[in-house]
Amino acid sequence: MKKSRNFPTDLPSFNFQTVSPHAAPRVSMAALASAAGVSKSTVSIALRNSPRLPLATRQRIQNLAAQIGYRPDPTVAFIAGAGWRRPRGFTGLVIAYLSGDRTANAGFEQGARARADALGYRLEAFDTCRAETVATLPRVLRQRGINGVVIAPQPRTAPFDLAWSEIAAAFCGIGVWQPPVSGVVPDWFGGTLAALREVQRRGYRRIGVVHAADDPSRRDCVARTCGATYAQRTFCEAAFSLHESNAGAGQREDLSAWLHSFRPDVIVSAFPRGSLDLRTLLPNWSDELGYVELDADPADATVAGLDAADAAQGSRAVEIVDRLLCEHRFGPPAHLEITQLIPTWHSGTSLPERLCDASDPEPPAKEAVINLPRSVKLPPHPADVPWNSTVLARCS
Repeated sequence: MKKSRNFPTDLPSFNFQTVSPHAAPRVSMAALASAAGVSKSTVSIALRNSPRLPLATRQRIQNLAAQIGYRPDPTVAFIAGAGWRRPRGFTGLVIAYLSGDRTANAGFEQGARARADALGYRLEAFDTCRAETVATLPRVLRQRGINGVVIAPQPRTAPFDLAWSEIAAAFCGIGVWQPPVSGVVPDWFGGTLAALREVQRRGYRRIGVVHAADDPSRRDCVARTCGATYAQRTFCEAAFSLHESNAGAGQREDLSAWLHSFRPDVIVSAFPRGSLDLRTLLPNWSDELGYVELDADPADATVAGLDAADAAQGSRAVEIVDRLLCEHRFGPPAHLEITQLIPTWHSGTSLPERLCDASDPEPPAKEAVINLPRSVKLPPHPADVPWNSTVLARCS
């Protein structure tokens, strides 16, 4: 015997006429090609803004596409983008890696190479420190049909000139020259704040920050100096001294005089990685004196500080180039997109946990000796500074 089912009779009524009508039929590429009087392949090349067509032809087809309302089909674009990426290990598509100093930039290359391989590209390095490479670079890229370029930090200003309108490029790291393309850099300002929080958390009460003399070409140094100054003005409760150290004759004596005057229990170096180890300049260095480098070498377990994650920057730069190639976007963007990665804390034996005792001198309230370069301009004081929670979980 079948069981009877009682259905509710008070269901709301639906007026299907209120549903939005279907969108107008999509204008096809064939219709656009017919209107322009060219083939579909020519339309495809023009919409990708490829330099294979004259600029006037590209602009005419692009303007016509806008007039008749042509829009690319996202489904087709997704399938084409998936097909663009070859299986792992495929070496048919090449991304040029402009290396700069390959020794100093080894981390960038390692990350870029691993990511390129995972996306189906082959990364080929070009040593831009060699004059013969720089002289032939634009011609070699054009002849070999290499449209994807990753640029590592360069040691010279404007070291080469590329046909920027023909390539999809991104840079990684901060050098003395910034290419006219989007890229990835460390957030030295936020990283410096996190590092000084960690130093304070470990019990250090007299923090001395030593930074390089004014050098407009080193934007990373300026960012670290601004971060240290902002930390002193906001959350740093320890005694604080920001000291400018000029390289050359008298640097050792200058540092020794500052050390004797301020008596820090930790020295924080804002110098670029590998440029100067302050411990070698100060006589009778005491192991009780903490030492931190804001641009530390992650392979050195003896020095605590910030790891700029060079490999992650190189990897992200390859992802940007891959996206540009898949979207057929060549040339400098109208608005540069700069991705900032907050450096991570690198533990080292130079900064052990410190337990304060009664013999430690009490820091005076808000003591600060600040000598900023004239070119350094402090950022505004926002009410809330955005943080990377994964970093600050260990720094607060």
